[in-house]
Amino acid sequence: KRTNLPRETIEILNDWIVNNLDNPYPNHTQKRMLLEKTGLSNVQLSNWFINKRRRRLFS
Repeated sequence: KRTNLPRETIEILNDWIVNNLDNPYPNHTQKRMLLEKTGLSNVQLSNWFINKRRRRLFS
């Protein structure tokens, strides 16, 4: 079942994307920091970045 992420989580992730538009691929350390800040699982975080890059950045 699909659930929407909390607004605060989306804001954290969008802020990271905006600040890293030149390379929207977080490294291991950055991912760990985002996992701690958002409370997402590794799979959720990876899928969010995949979808964000596919749907928003390169369209």
